[in-house]
Amino acid sequence: LNKPNLDGVSFNVLSNNQREMMVEPFKEEEISSAVWACGSDKSPGPDGFNFRFLKHFWNELKPEFLKFFSEF
Repeated sequence: LNKPNLDGVSFNVLSNNQREMMVEPFKEEEISSAVWACGSDKSPGPDGFNFRFLKHFWNELKPEFLKFFSEF
């Protein structure tokens, strides 16, 4: 029985700088930019809220988003 193997397969590898970036905390500007870059009329998520809602209430919701992303 011949089992498949990965001999001769070359995988992409992250550089040291890229690895360090993977453990850095998200910045407030990155999170805000991501929210504002999304279309307001996109379909609502499983929670029923679309990005128009998030943008409208961003000042109230931002602290919760920052807390959530700080746990990654």
